[in-house]
Amino acid sequence: MSYINPVADPRWLPARTDMGVDWMPTVPLPVEAIGAGVVTSSVPSGSGWPSPTSKTDGAAIVYELTDPGPHQGEFVYVAENLTGLVPVGTQVSAGQQIATALPGYPWTEWGEARPPGSSASPITPYAGAPDGTPMPGGQAFARFLTELGAKPLQAPGAGPDRISTAPSGAASGTAGAVSGSSGTAVLASSPLGGVTGTLSRLSVTVVALAAAGVLGLLAAHRSTAPLRKRAADALPA
Repeated sequence: MSYINPVADPRWLPARTDMGVDWMPTVPLPVEAIGAGVVTSSVPSGSGWPSPTSKTDGAAIVYELTDPGPHQGEFVYVAENLTGLVPVGTQVSAGQQIATALPGYPWTEWGEARPPGSSASPITPYAGAPDGTPMPGGQAFARFLTELGAKPLQAPGAGPDRISTAPSGAASGTAGAVSGSSGTAVLASSPLGGVTGTLSRLSVTVVALAAAGVLGLLAAHRSTAPLRKRAADALPA
């Protein structure tokens, strides 16, 4: 089993955790598969996720992790401002490009999809919770990414790293060879502690931009559409 950190490139900026984990590409960047798997859904537009021009016209792709291990059978989605999605049925390997993420609103959201992966429906949708609420599925996926060496903006705290049922007899937590674009092997347990409450869209943006040393972009963000989806943008069941 080999997993990679799909956001190891420093040009990915972390944003908030909600139904999934939001990442902002500062330039067009490859969306890489975390591990070996098969694409189960590929929707270049009209996915129900937001796009730069519509609440529901964004792209979304889902793949199932198939290598034996604690995440076997987990469906991973990446959605929103994407192009160049590979088609359904594509067999992928860890680190293989499956789409291109574009800079600008609404950037991208990554998370665990509801089985059987026929659409990019988050495994724990808002279901009435306010937009931006860190949901169990988003926090679990943030832990998974943290184990791979990523650094989500909001520490997810201790807990499971997937919501769906793991294979029988599989150990909890991620194990195996983990690498990012830097080629450095990284493994870590889920972090302790976390950020309580929901950060406002603006504060999330300020922190992310400050961490990247590009505060000069803040004025432009203030004049654009909100960084993330509104409650009405959530996928239908």
